[in-house]
Amino acid sequence: MNNKENIWNETFKKYSPEELGWYEEVPEISLELIKRYCLEKKELILDAGCGRGNLILNLLKNEYKNILGIDFSSEAIKKLSTDIENNLEKKEYDLLLQVKNLAKPIKFYSKGFLWHDRAVFHFLLEESEKINYIKNLNSFLKVNGFFILACFSKDNIAEKCNGFFVKKYDKEELIELFQDNFELINFDKHDYTMPWGDTRNFIYMVFKKIK
Repeated sequence: MNNKENIWNETFKKYSPEELGWYEEVPEISLELIKRYCLEKKELILDAGCGRGNLILNLLKNEYKNILGIDFSSEAIKKLSTDIENNLEKKEYDLLLQVKNLAKPIKFYSKGFLWHDRAVFHFLLEESEKINYIKNLNSFLKVNGFFILACFSKDNIAEKCNGFFVKKYDKEELIELFQDNFELINFDKHDYTMPWGDTRNFIYMVFKKIK
């Protein structure tokens, strides 16, 4: 286990979800976008960097049936699995939670319709990490599928998250990064208030895979 993995695992061991700076009791923007672009609830959805967040729990409560959650932290995956078991009755759904690094090559065994990423991509600082992430994204998504991406914007004052430097983006930079296979269909800004009151400025992008 490398140092980054240790730090993320210790974070999820030490703090409750409500104490984490990225906590959302109900991830309203992500849910609204997924509901808008994924009308068929049996389509496969990937939550990239699912952590111990509430998005997967809320998707299951909204009767989405086919979900893949991936995170860097084994501790986050373990606790998320427990959260789901404690909060949901077992119904007819397919849920797979995996410990994987999205910045390294991943072999997917099924094509999916939607990839959601809130605050993972902006941690990727090396060019090789971005290349691998984009290859994974292209490998997973069907043509005409959707990619929802939320990153720190250029307006954000914070340079780090959980002690790690992040890359802040504007719309044009992200369009350029993904333009080979995706077209932008929605863009918005959102000021997120952390549990202790600080503000983080995000941009939300929705891309459609065109080839």
